[in-house]
Amino acid sequence: MERENNMEEQQKGLVSVVIPTYGRAQYLRRAVDSVLRQTYENIEVIVVDDNGDGTKGRIQTEKIMRYYAGNPRVSYITYERNRNGSHARNTGIQKSKGEFIAFLDDDDEMLKDKIRLQVKAFCGLDGSWGACYTGYSVLKGNGYREVSCEKRMGKPYFEALARSFYICGGSNLLIRRKVIETVGCFDETFRRNQDIEFVVRILEQYKIAYVDSMQLLVHTENQAERKKIYSHETESAIDDFYLAKFRDKIEGLDKKKKRRLYQYFALERFKREAGTKYMFGSAIHLLRRRVSPFLFCRYAFYLADRKKNHTIYGFRLM
Repeated sequence: MERENNMEEQQKGLVSVVIPTYGRAQYLRRAVDSVLRQTYENIEVIVVDDNGDGTKGRIQTEKIMRYYAGNPRVSYITYERNRNGSHARNTGIQKSKGEFIAFLDDDDEMLKDKIRLQVKAFCGLDGSWGACYTGYSVLKGNGYREVSCEKRMGKPYFEALARSFYICGGSNLLIRRKVIETVGCFDETFRRNQDIEFVVRILEQYKIAYVDSMQLLVHTENQAERKKIYSHETESAIDDFYLAKFRDKIEGLDKKKKRRLYQYFALERFKREAGTKYMFGSAIHLLRRRVSPFLFCRYAFYLADRKKNHTIYGFRLM
């Protein structure tokens, strides 16, 4: 019976898995192999190398990709110069042939049933359901593990717009191809939050499904390097850019939701800057946004609960 079910699912359509890679060749084989081990076999893997010609990253990546040279399910695309992650994902989309498209960061890995369970979920849903995600675990370099508890389905558009819908979109989404043809590809002006921006546009028009199974491992071995790169000024600029890009959509919210979104951004800023020389400024920002003591305490309890239980889920805004 299990064999018959697997055979039936293989007829549901080709799944294209796009893996952009830049500067992390040491993890790339783990990511590619995790896709090739999927129990859903009708898959193509598209690796887009965002390292420039002649760079150390390109040389290392080419060495890894030679291992897959004879595999008809794996394609390898290179750039002359670094573009960015959004551009690499868009190149993969353009080269893909699948009825469904998935994405995987080069340092993450899928568990073996991920694609099969996501495709199976789509089988019972009509075309208003455009995307699907699964449960996931985040593995830190020190052995610390966090487990996702985000299970919202349907159209959590407001939560996504507020960046409080934690689904690890860069590695977790399976999307119907026609959805991307409708909403467009990744916005290449985003250096960060590009997966969030993409999900927001999807949820404006489509619903998202959830598979209640841990099927993705998110690795953060390079977390220390990232913290060195993103300074206070950089993080603030990322927030400002995001808010400016979505200004029209935010202004289109009802008054209560708009106020809560800006309050949540203020709370996130305070969390990021707590204990730094910028803490006083972020506290003043909380007052300007009229963050009530009740909301502040609710947010603090939310953070405490996540830390105590090693979980990941978005803050309930309303």
